[in-house]
Order: sequence, then structure tokens, then C-alpha cells
Amino acid sequence: MAGIGFELRKILSRDSYTATLHAYVYAGLISSGPWVLSIISVMLVGIISIGLLLPNALVGQFLVTVTYLMATSLILTGGLQLFFTRFVSDRLFEHKYDQILPNLLGVLLMVTLGAGVLGIIVLGLLFDQPLIYRVLVLANFVVLCNLWLVIIFLSGMKAY
Repeated sequence: MAGIGFELRKILSRDSYTATLHAYVYAGLISSGPWVLSIISVMLVGIISIGLLLPNALVGQFLVTVTYLMATSLILTGGLQLFFTRFVSDRLFEHKYDQILPNLLGVLLMVTLGAGVLGIIVLGLLFDQPLIYRVLVLANFVVLCNLWLVIIFLSGMKAY
């Protein structure tokens, strides 16, 4: 986050209304970019698939599943994203680059195990879908949880 803050300060140093607007747009895109892209993607899939598949119930089931996957993965990893982004920013400021990758891999392992256990419990208790559907939902959930962390990590690294 420190890198983003430095970039925002540079934009705001111009001291104009357009610079302030630019800074707000930049901060908004950085903080909500993955979420907005997810919503737009799900909406486009729903619009494109209307009328193409015979059972609309399958389209609805897919859209609901994807929505819950994205929401749950963002909620589960949101706090960890903040802590890890702060950690990475501090290591970048201290020029201790060799500590970043091992910690990223550790966080990804922790998220993979946590999301996998949570997903197995929830899918085993609450879903009555076929096994292949549950396995695919579990795999997507774990990948999404890891993806949000990597996206946040890469956007923070871009500032440097």
C-alpha cells in the first residue's frame, strides 16, 4: 500500500481538481478492480447465455454458484489481503526483497489449506449436487481465494 500511497501523493501534488479526481479514480480502481471485473464478467455470461441454453435453471444455478464463490472468497481473504499488502509494502520500503516471495508462498499455502477445509465442510454438509459438481466448485473456490491474493500482491508490486 505504501507504493500506492506514493503514487497518489505524486498525482495530488499537481493541486488541481482534475488531479484530485484522477487520484480518486486510481484509488477506486486499485481497491475495487477485481470485484468490479468479477461482477461485469458474471453479468456478461448471464446476458450471453440467455436463450442459448435450453434449461434456464442451469444458467441460474451457474450464476448463483459463481456469485457465491466470488463473494465468499473475497470475504475469506479480505483481511489477510490487508495484512499481507502491509507486510509487502514494509519489506519493499526496507529493501528486503528476499523476504517477500517466501511469505507469499506461505500465505498461499495457508489460504489453500483453509479454503480447502472450509470448502469441503460446506460442500459436504449443504450441497446435494453430484460429486463432480462439488469437486469443481471446491477447486474454483480454492483458486479464487489464491487469485485474489496474487492480484492484490501484483498490483502492490506494480507501484515499485
